[in-house]
Amino acid sequence: MVRLSADEERYIRTNVGYYAAVFERLRGRKSRACWNWAAALFPTGWFFYRKVYSWGIASMVISAGLCFLGGIVTLVLALLFRLFVALCGNMFYMQHIENVARGGMRLREPARSRYAKLYGGTSAVLAVLSFIVLLSLECVIFRFFYS
Repeated sequence: MVRLSADEERYIRTNVGYYAAVFERLRGRKSRACWNWAAALFPTGWFFYRKVYSWGIASMVISAGLCFLGGIVTLVLALLFRLFVALCGNMFYMQHIENVARGGMRLREPARSRYAKLYGGTSAVLAVLSFIVLLSLECVIFRFFYS
């Protein structure tokens, strides 16, 4: 059984047991796919909630960009994107936690605590803000390109 390091637990903070089991499965097999319902239903919000900022921004750009296509193409690509995030989101999160834990090991207190607060745990505020920003972008796109 692969256990999370104390640093990994420090950065996950919420649902540690769930992610310990998920990370163990991901590390123990060649496939990096592992279903995540929250990531499937709310990809951008889930990334920002988990503080995986780079993938959150990429998800926002992709989601907003799909609005330019319109029609059934947008629907199909959006569903494929959600499927991709649902299958690979936990892997991206595991890589994020591993990288953040390595970065935190190089720091001394109090910088280490600030770093853990910035990159660890979750943020419901960021999830809600990302939803508002994405919805606003989509409204602007629809308003100016489809009216």
